[in-house]
Amino acid sequence: CLTSIPLFVIYEILYAILYYVPYEFFFRGFVQTGLSKSWGIKKSILFVTLLTTLLHLSKPISEIGAALFAGILFGYLAYKTDSWYYVCGIHIIVGISTDVFCALQFLSLI
Repeated sequence: CLTSIPLFVIYEILYAILYYVPYEFFFRGFVQTGLSKSWGIKKSILFVTLLTTLLHLSKPISEIGAALFAGILFGYLAYKTDSWYYVCGIHIIVGISTDVFCALQFLSLI
């Protein structure tokens, strides 16, 4: 995938559509919104943060910490904007940026 820029771009677009959009729709749009009606917003944000942080346990410790911080921030942002779209956009930008910088490092371009 790193030998072809168009293939890399297609991969990232598909990753955004098939991973990040369903991820944020499910966790912020469905679980957090649904639970906030009966649990309240603080408990629902903390629960979703716990779930999403647990999904990052196989990653480096820095990413686990970032997932914990971002989970609270994303939950609050989704609550304040009454939408999971903004959070999804931010998550896509962060994820694709990470992939791009890792690819550039791997190719010794930075």
